[in-house]
Amino acid sequence: MEFISVSYTLSPPSLRGYLIDSEFIKRNNNCRVWVTGVQINKLQVPALVKNGTDEFIILDCDYNLSDTEKEGLVVKWFFNGSINPVYQWIPPKKPQGLGLFASRLDLTYKASEDPYKMYRALRILRPSVELTGDYKCRVSTFSSEAYKSAAMLVY
Repeated sequence: MEFISVSYTLSPPSLRGYLIDSEFIKRNNNCRVWVTGVQINKLQVPALVKNGTDEFIILDCDYNLSDTEKEGLVVKWFFNGSINPVYQWIPPKKPQGLGLFASRLDLTYKASEDPYKMYRALRILRPSVELTGDYKCRVSTFSSEAYKSAAMLVY
């Protein structure tokens, strides 16, 4: 069996193809070129939380990224449509809690032992009614970005 190395560049004017599960496929007679990006597999945000009953809750943002996309990885969480994040993690640095969440997060919590996923989740301490709202997880790299949102009601 013989392998051939091919270099292929996509430029916006010639971008013709179609999307399958958020992946762009470029067709050219006998070949397909898959242009993939970071993808969020599952966003876990509890829909309902009873005030004063939980010591902590976990909001998790599980994602996939290829080895070539690990460079420039940034995970941010946003609250109630704000443009300012309440949480940010840029590997290999430690995560940061910001704004209203600065004193409400357990920044040592690890959702995974994978060095590119370990601090993807929020562990919110003592959830209370002021944390009711919409949560958005945004995962970006130098080459792509993905986000998902979910609502949580603390009653």
